[in-house]
Amino acid sequence: MFFFNNYKINESLGVEITSNELRLLKIQKKHEQVFIVEAESITLPKGAIQSGEVLQTEIVISSLKQLVDKTNSYGCTAGMSIPEELIFSKKIFLTNSEVLKNNKKVCGYFTEISDPIAFDYSKQANDNEWILIATKRNELKNYINILDASGLNVCIVDVDLYALIKTFSFCHNIANDASFVLLRSRADSFDVMHMNNNEIISKKILTLADINDAKKVNEKLISNDKYIMQNKSECLEGLGVNALDAFSKTFIDSKLKSSHKDFSKTFAVCLGLALRGVNL
Repeated sequence: MFFFNNYKINESLGVEITSNELRLLKIQKKHEQVFIVEAESITLPKGAIQSGEVLQTEIVISSLKQLVDKTNSYGCTAGMSIPEELIFSKKIFLTNSEVLKNNKKVCGYFTEISDPIAFDYSKQANDNEWILIATKRNELKNYINILDASGLNVCIVDVDLYALIKTFSFCHNIANDASFVLLRSRADSFDVMHMNNNEIISKKILTLADINDAKKVNEKLISNDKYIMQNKSECLEGLGVNALDAFSKTFIDSKLKSSHKDFSKTFAVCLGLALRGVNL
């Protein structure tokens, strides 16, 4: 993740930018409780963003401005996501963490990126083990400029997967060093990600066709692991999957929730991004 402001406030936005949709969620913190006060989304024209790269910047800015105006969010602090397609990550082992302060040496771990990079790092539970996350600096700047031009103040840029983990960690008290499996639904499949210390240990794809094949399900799901899902799914009933509510510790008006189909699936990432902006 990439931090830009260290201050914490009592109101924050989560903005998720995907290839075909913009999503915005506004939260307020009152007495250590989180209230969902706004949630809006808008479909982007085909080709505006492809493989994470913004090809039609003005259209994306105009669309985001519509959400900002509709939710009365001009000038608000926001956490935003950057598509996974633009992210590179490495696990490294260091006995001297001072190396991480040397830009040139860090860039040496990402020889596949020829452009200047922006990077961040986090220490893992094991001694001397670190995770490096990097993206092209110009791509990161482009996304930040989109939010700036829309009237928002960026406090953090995160990867949607880690924003999703933040949501479930907050709502279900999942420890940072916990081992679990996260199922993230796609249009016609599920990402099955085995997580430990907030790191992806392995990733498999479970298709809808696989679900009707017991052998394939057993190969891709490990029954003694703890499963969490981005949203409930009838097709996984009976497989021992625990579909947790991403908004179980938040207060949300029933009318707001009912105004969006699959509310938890749509805004789970946004909630994790918004939580970055408040002291939770």
